[in-house]
Amino acid sequence: MMEGQTTDRIKIYVKNDDCFVWRVEDARRIREEWRISGTYIGSIANNTQQNVFNSLPLHLSKDEVTFLLSKVDGSTLEIEPTDEEVENFQKTREEDLERQRRMMEENMRERDTKNRKEKKRKTDENGSSAVTADAEEEDKKLDDTECSRESKKDYLAHVVGNENIVLYTQPQREVPPTEFRWNYPGDWKEFCKYSVWLNLWNRGYFIGSAAKFGGDFLAYTGDPFQYHAHYIVLVHTDGAIKASTLVAFGRLGVAVKKSPVISSVVERKGGGTMWEDKEYERAYTFVNARLLLCRPFFSKSPSARSSIMAFRTSSLLLVLVGAAIVSAGCPSFLKTCGDACYSDDLYCCVNGVLTQKLFCPTSGDGGNNGNNNGNNNGNGGDNGNNNNNNNNGGGSADGRADLEVVNNCGVDLFIEARMGGAGSPIPGESVTVRNAGSSTGYNIPDTGASGTRFWAKYGCDSNGRNCLIGDSMQYWPNPPGGCPDGGCHPPIDSLFEATWGCKPGAGCNSMNPTTWFDTSQVDGWTIPYAVSLFGETGKCDCDGNSCKGLTYLDASKLDLAKCPSNEDASWNGRFPDNGGHSMSNLDLRYIKNGQVVGCMSPCKKLTYGAPSGFGLNEGTVPAIYMCCPTPNPANCVFDQGCISSEDCRSGPVGNTQFVNAVHQMAPGVYSYSYDDGVGLHACPAGTVKYQMTFCPKGSASYPINA
Repeated sequence: MMEGQTTDRIKIYVKNDDCFVWRVEDARRIREEWRISGTYIGSIANNTQQNVFNSLPLHLSKDEVTFLLSKVDGSTLEIEPTDEEVENFQKTREEDLERQRRMMEENMRERDTKNRKEKKRKTDENGSSAVTADAEEEDKKLDDTECSRESKKDYLAHVVGNENIVLYTQPQREVPPTEFRWNYPGDWKEFCKYSVWLNLWNRGYFIGSAAKFGGDFLAYTGDPFQYHAHYIVLVHTDGAIKASTLVAFGRLGVAVKKSPVISSVVERKGGGTMWEDKEYERAYTFVNARLLLCRPFFSKSPSARSSIMAFRTSSLLLVLVGAAIVSAGCPSFLKTCGDACYSDDLYCCVNGVLTQKLFCPTSGDGGNNGNNNGNNNGNGGDNGNNNNNNNNGGGSADGRADLEVVNNCGVDLFIEARMGGAGSPIPGESVTVRNAGSSTGYNIPDTGASGTRFWAKYGCDSNGRNCLIGDSMQYWPNPPGGCPDGGCHPPIDSLFEATWGCKPGAGCNSMNPTTWFDTSQVDGWTIPYAVSLFGETGKCDCDGNSCKGLTYLDASKLDLAKCPSNEDASWNGRFPDNGGHSMSNLDLRYIKNGQVVGCMSPCKKLTYGAPSGFGLNEGTVPAIYMCCPTPNPANCVFDQGCISSEDCRSGPVGNTQFVNAVHQMAPGVYSYSYDDGVGLHACPAGTVKYQMTFCPKGSASYPINA
């Protein structure tokens, strides 16, 4: 250890522009005290299940090192370890190589024994046991020769002891530690990247690398050991982004279930703000976003570069749904809505709430399902007609709304229609009351709509609030939002989910011609339903060679009387209890006012908060076997809260009472993650229309007494 250095100082070793932390205590400190996670890249002993772990050293990015140097008092960078540390590392490495060599020899002996037994079994079946015995004795003699043993030893040493594989041994010593300087960030692009990193850190995120996703950073809302990343952040430093790149980045976000974010930096100089605006090609008006470029004005002299903190910036996050930007102040060409900046080509501000343009209020009728009072004056409003309530589909789509929701129950329902991650209402109202026997229609804009959800609420007051079931999202507008007394309900509603494609004739149809939809019971169910399809249904569910066609989805037999009241989530007693709760006798019924109004899936029962559930993390045992989370399919690690599709299907969830009940009552409907049911469907946009009927003819009573 160097003179004057104390053991409580964080030691970061640098070699070839890579930075490593080798001490366990240092790795713990920077994670717990400074929210720096780094990446563990080492290996540990070969024991059961430990192949999924990584260990020291902890690899740090240059941004993480720069931050630590600016924040941690007494942190040091060392170009070389001490002689004692080198000696200990070399000794440990040699012991590990010898241990691996012995393990390889044992594995080879086991393999040889297994091969001989298999060979003997096959020859015995053919009546050649005498020949086999002679051959086995000859093999044994050969194996005992000195030549064989030396050959094995050389082979094992070559495979396991390959010096090129060991990257982190004794660092080079060309530069004395006293002369080493940390020169990152050293140019304006690096300053931009670090500024975005710092801004994300100041927002409370853990930050990891997004290289495998084609971005710069992954932003986590909590420790990556316990949370999944929410955002893929790409730092853009110059030039306009091609529309094809933007679309590809957006599609990547959809595929990996993360929000793609393009970030840029704008400096404050002399009290003003410098902006440079690049507008996307007019051919792509549906993403007509403005890009704010990074143009720093700092001095490029070495003395100026040595003072990182003198470079003051504020970064703006440009989310790919449009030009909504989180910022403390808006440039002249953008308007303000609450704490967001927006382009009036893409958004409007309704009572302080940012709303997509295609759902903004207009002076004309513009509506498609009645006004905010739920009366019959809007287009496609209440028709009081039950003639189509049990239509099995397949007929003409002429004159139909894109989606018609029919209430065939014997009670009044409120229909919720929401869209997007924020759950904003579609197409402009939060709830619509539907008397028993009536319906309401929704006409989707020609350019489509993403992330829409439609479901029914029961037992509500006259304003569609304080329901017995269905208040699974906060009330709109949000803010103020809010939930009924006791909190929002678990999201177990029977619902229709769809991302609507562009209709024929719309400029975007060639790029987005498909509507994707599903009806899923992964979280549970409430009201029995059926979905009928009309129009070009023969073009649904195509695989490139042929189309299966689809006219009817039948979940009318969903019966709350068959909701398990003694579900076993213990996997045959492997996990008998958790936090004082028995895992072998779960009551999945959702009961309000003495009525069963819903059925929770085992996953939702385990993970939803009290009093409806147990509040377990879905990535922990036993919830992981019921929920089957896959936050990172490319690197699915069980101990990081991920389970593969194969392990999920072979686990206990497929044999639960809940899954068996759904399969029996609603064949082809998803009942758990990675279910082999049909689940997601695809139909041509605009030429196929949908009708969702709650309580279709022949369905079970709703609700039922507990």
